[in-house]
Amino acid sequence: MDNFDPDKLFNKDIIKRNLLLASLYITGYEILKHSIIEDVKTFFSVGYDPNKGNILSPQYQTEVLSLDSKSVFRASCLWLAEMEAITDDDIEQIDIIRKHRNKIAHELPLILTDKNYDIDISLLRKMKYYIRTINSFWGKVELSINPDIDLNDVDFLEIRSGRDILFEHLINIVENEISK
Repeated sequence: MDNFDPDKLFNKDIIKRNLLLASLYITGYEILKHSIIEDVKTFFSVGYDPNKGNILSPQYQTEVLSLDSKSVFRASCLWLAEMEAITDDDIEQIDIIRKHRNKIAHELPLILTDKNYDIDISLLRKMKYYIRTINSFWGKVELSINPDIDLNDVDFLEIRSGRDILFEHLINIVENEISK
């Protein structure tokens, strides 16, 4: 505990701030992860079994999971990059977001006690951007099957998913609570 900071631990406002930010970060990451993994699975769904969930087409294995045999998350990111929903640079940033999430989730006491460790708020902003970007991609996919819609007339970043709206709402609550 060389970097122990008693002021950080015993100041209730700092503790409250850090716990709220940790909760927001982990929640945001789960929203992002769902947008990456579950929406790709839904795209490859050919049916639904109430006991097993989505029934996935064989193409899911060959087109998605084959991109990274060790990580469904990374394979889904790579597939999204192939679809031009995100870039390779975006995948690197999303990996940084994931690693920071893991540190928060597994080493929460550091946030509360270590003077050299804080939640990287800039990554929350990036997470918000990626949630919106990926959900805008899915909006484009859905609109592209409607022959009555001219995709050139659509601003896809204006498409808002429920998850996008939820995360923005949570950010606003936390920002208001922290600023008190």
